[in-house]
Amino acid sequence: IKQIFGRTENSQIDSVGRDLVWENWRGKGSSSTGQKQLATSWYLVEVCDQDGNTIHYRYDSVNSAVSTGNGFTQEVYLQSISDNMGNEILLVYSNKDSTEYKALPLKDKDGNLNINKLQTRYLSGCKVVCSCYQQDIVLAYNVESGKRYLTR
Repeated sequence: IKQIFGRTENSQIDSVGRDLVWENWRGKGSSSTGQKQLATSWYLVEVCDQDGNTIHYRYDSVNSAVSTGNGFTQEVYLQSISDNMGNEILLVYSNKDSTEYKALPLKDKDGNLNINKLQTRYLSGCKVVCSCYQQDIVLAYNVESGKRYLTR
């Protein structure tokens, strides 16, 4: 079995998460001089077996730009899983209520960049598509004290 992370030759979609860093410095910083992107996470994009059966994974990345023109990956959501037989699962997300996460300003009070990861969406359902049928699945939640609990 072969597993590919990040990007395939046939894929135009980049499945690599990036942070902003400075040369010889990993941590908080405010200087735009020497700032660059650094790949920090590689997401599974393809799995193949010896018979040519292939599963593809697609993601929706939310990137935040900073004044230097560089950006970083703030959120990543699995968007779909499909195979080479035409079967597919599409994942559906909805926006969380603002009480469920803490969005920090891009710069803190000292001017340092805040490049923390964030999840502003939740999985609200999925659509299963096969050659002989299609099914929509809706997930229901209760939100209590800023936490989302699956109810069915």
